[in-house]
Amino acid sequence: PRVRLPIRYTFHRNATVVSLKEGGYPNIRMLCGDSQRSLDTWTWMSAQDAVNNGNFSVPQFSLFDFSAVCYYFAESLTDIMIRNDETPVPIGLISTAIGGSMIEEWTRNSTTKSSCKNYNNIGPSMQSLFEQNVRPFLSMTLKGFLWYQGENNQYGIIGNAKQKNGYGCLLAAMIKDWRRLWSIRENTTDPLAPFGIVTLASPNPEGGHDIGGMRWSQSGSYGLTPNSLLENVFLAQAYDLGDPWPSRQCYDRKCCNDNWGTPE
Repeated sequence: PRVRLPIRYTFHRNATVVSLKEGGYPNIRMLCGDSQRSLDTWTWMSAQDAVNNGNFSVPQFSLFDFSAVCYYFAESLTDIMIRNDETPVPIGLISTAIGGSMIEEWTRNSTTKSSCKNYNNIGPSMQSLFEQNVRPFLSMTLKGFLWYQGENNQYGIIGNAKQKNGYGCLLAAMIKDWRRLWSIRENTTDPLAPFGIVTLASPNPEGGHDIGGMRWSQSGSYGLTPNSLLENVFLAQAYDLGDPWPSRQCYDRKCCNDNWGTPE
């Protein structure tokens, strides 16, 4: 969730369309649709089919409404398999990203209250995005999760996972709860399914001033992952490349995913 930035606003979008039209990435499938809107309008299609229903001049393809971070991660994984002389496996993508959201909206209230301090008062929007964009997919078997969120939480309590307060506590609690919910039925989602986190970029134009504290909390307050609190979790350190188009926020999310696909 969170970085909903569509492919249409990335520097790499035209090259991506050309690559798909030339037969690239036949292994990628997507639940296409605008994640800001109703799930009822989403349709499964291959990435190649997602560039067969539009044109550059508008510009409009089904692909262009999809999360850039989510899609380019799949491209990067495919590229790694090809470089290793492996046959790329099918990759299915679901993007539920909502721009400007807070982690409390993606976390069940029962988890928030039982896991972390300072959450005695539950606001009306808390858990809302869990109900809207998480619960509908709990019956599916997943291979892993990608998480890129936090800017709107920088003005709150950054916290510490060990002390059970703030963002550091809530992120770890949410990961644990999501994994448990998806793996309730045996032989479906792995109880320790990989969970990837993109740290917020340090020159962030939207968030607060404690970017160091936020990035630290995104590791469960350990400074690195995996650790005893965040098992089978990996981090991608994000760095925004700047924006030559001042009227838009257009960052090359593909560059981020080239690093995300090969975490250290």
